[in-house]
Amino acid sequence: GGPTIAEQCRQIRERDGGCAPGSCVITDGGNLKAKHIIHAVGPVWHGGRSGEDDTLKNAYTACLKMACQYEIKTIAFPSISTGAYGFPVDRAARLALEAVNEFCQDNDYLDEIRFVLFDEKTFNKFKDALEAWGLGFQTKWLVFEKGCQADTVSQSSYRFYFDPVI
Repeated sequence: GGPTIAEQCRQIRERDGGCAPGSCVITDGGNLKAKHIIHAVGPVWHGGRSGEDDTLKNAYTACLKMACQYEIKTIAFPSISTGAYGFPVDRAARLALEAVNEFCQDNDYLDEIRFVLFDEKTFNKFKDALEAWGLGFQTKWLVFEKGCQADTVSQSSYRFYFDPVI
């Protein structure tokens, strides 16, 4: 994103003291094609006994709420907290999909929710989480009906993309 985003993040840290786990902040897109970047902070994994599940779901939900607040119609997520923070990928995938599904039950503003997954292991864990809901997985993306109903697949306006960068 470049120096513009770095400066905005510095100002946010100075003004607010940073961004707590489970929350997010927004900056403009800097040198990127995106108009905005929503920066989420997920939990550090401590064995699952420190409220990590709720914190992770809150991070996804906070981003979705902020996207709506800023009239953003398309949002892309990585697998939050599964890198350096050590959150188990299979658990994180299930929680990410649950958070998005729960949010979409009452909100239909967003047109597209994209998960950009950076390795095959993570991609497969998200795929497995979808299949656990009884969905087949035949392509690199699935399209759910508006409202994110996990039991219905159709060519509609709500899209979950799974883009492995492998």
